[in-house]
Amino acid sequence: MLEQLSFVASITSAFAAIFGLLGIWYQLKKQSDVSSADFLIKFNDSFENHKDIYRKLIAYQENKAVFSAEDVAEIVSYLTFFETLQYLLHSKVLTFKVVDDLFAHRFFIAVHNQFVQENELVKDRLYYKNIYCLYDRWIEYRKSRNFPIFGEKNGLKSLEDYHKLIG
Repeated sequence: MLEQLSFVASITSAFAAIFGLLGIWYQLKKQSDVSSADFLIKFNDSFENHKDIYRKLIAYQENKAVFSAEDVAEIVSYLTFFETLQYLLHSKVLTFKVVDDLFAHRFFIAVHNQFVQENELVKDRLYYKNIYCLYDRWIEYRKSRNFPIFGEKNGLKSLEDYHKLIG
């Protein structure tokens, strides 16, 4: 009888430990989800620094804007935002599934812009390897899901072409 009680107590302890571990895992998972969401909100908020050039990129697509020499510095900063995004995706801090809805249009409206291509991405291509990497990966992601790609007719060279261009 004592052995049976000891066995039941051991089983009960094991179940309590399992449920305790599941509870701890659940709390850690929720904390991780909250931290990820908080990070993404802050990262998205940092895009606010680029809203003026983003508006100008949209207006340019509609033939309602012309870029000035001062805009080029803003464009460089805008592209740097996406170089940071490339790093976060490459490091698996973020995934395309998470960032696609928020940032795809913002990215493609810049890299498919003729002015941006001519005055930065092609002209200074040696400095934009991360943009070319991000471009290839994002195109692949969107095509694999049959998602539209804004401005695709003004496509950027692929990373393979980029390497040919830089020799």
